[in-house]
This record gives sequence, C-alpha cells and structure tokens, in this order.
Amino acid sequence: MNHYLNPEAKHPDVPRDGGLAALIADRGHRGTVRIAAPSIKQRPRTRLDPMDARSLVGLSGLTTIVAIGPFDDYAHAEQLAAAFIAVRRHCVVQLVLFGTGEHRTTLLRRTSAQGVRSSVHVVRDSYDYRWSDLFAAADVVVLGSSSGTAVLLDVLAAGRPVVAPADPAIVELVVPAIVGLVYRQGDMSAMTEALRRLVSTPALRRGMGGRARRAARRHHLEKQCAQTVR
Repeated sequence: MNHYLNPEAKHPDVPRDGGLAALIADRGHRGTVRIAAPSIKQRPRTRLDPMDARSLVGLSGLTTIVAIGPFDDYAHAEQLAAAFIAVRRHCVVQLVLFGTGEHRTTLLRRTSAQGVRSSVHVVRDSYDYRWSDLFAAADVVVLGSSSGTAVLLDVLAAGRPVVAPADPAIVELVVPAIVGLVYRQGDMSAMTEALRRLVSTPALRRGMGGRARRAARRHHLEKQCAQTVR
C-alpha cells in the first residue's frame, strides 16, 4: 500500500496534512422530508448539480451531508451525531438521514439536545424515488459499516465523495482513486475532521466527485469483463 502514502502527488486537491496516509498506513426546516414519486418524463437521467437536485427532493440549498443507514449501530449513531454537532458549530450545513434503524432516534435525540435538530432531516418514502436523486442532492455522503459495497458504488456513480470507516472493502474502492476520506471505526475526531474538510472545501469535493464517477465506471467495466470471461 506504499503507493497510497502520498496521494497529493497524484491528486493536488487532496489535503497535504498526511492524515489519510497515516490512517491507511496504520491500517433550514425541521422534520421529515417527503419525496414525491419521480416521473421519467419530468425527471430525465441527467447529471444534476447538488443545488438543483436539492430543490427536486424538497431540501433547502444549504451544503448537505447525506448519511446512509441502516442506523442499527448505537456507537455509529452517537459518533455521527457528535461529529455533525461539531461541524455544525463552524459550518452552515444540514444532515439528511436516509434509511431506517432503531438508533436513528438516538441520533435525533442527541442533535435535538444540542440545539441543531432543525438542521437534521429524515427522508421517508424511499421506495417512491430513485436513490440517485438523493445522492445527487448531497455534497458529502456518510456510509456506515453495514452500508455495503453496492451502496458505495451507487454513491460513486453519482459523483459524490464519501466519508466512511476504514473497512477493507471500502478502502479498496475509496483510497486508490482518492474518492473520499476514511477513518478508523470509532474515531469520532477523525470522522469530524473528514466531514469538516469536505464540507469546507468545495474544490476538494469536486476533484473527488469527478474521480468517483470514473472509479465506479471502471469497476462496472471490470465486473462485465470478468463475467464475460467466466
């Protein structure tokens, strides 16, 4: 993995503080957002700017973090809540929770207790629309340890950078192309810093987003080739 140690040499938009390298080396409205069902005629599959996509799914124009469930892990819910609260103190940003899970309410209670609940939204009726609509509305997507590789690839295909735990399967896709930031599972400070860095640096997000699309396309082609060979 030595070729991961200096990502900024290949990708100048990657921060030069060495945080990612060290990690790998060590290996505004309150309430519910309801999404209208999409229409193929009205909603062509075009590449949407996040601001345009947010208007389609009923979100405000603020910089948006989308967190993907299921929210079944208490520790992850607590960590995400604490990280968002810390980022929210310094950045004007909203958090969208996409998915179910018994500890989604844990996250909502924590943010409510800290006075930022109005910046947290819950998406319901997910069966009524394409996941890509919501991914397109995101500036940053947060994955949990149980989100899965298929969801990660959907996010990358939408051209959005990710913040995710350093699970081997996630690292294999995220790190070589530098399409997001990973952190040690349970490290709230590292998760907070990753979110803060991406939220506050549009150029970094754009660079990672462009590479994310290419990485997803390459993975799809490699999978097709492997299936053809078999």
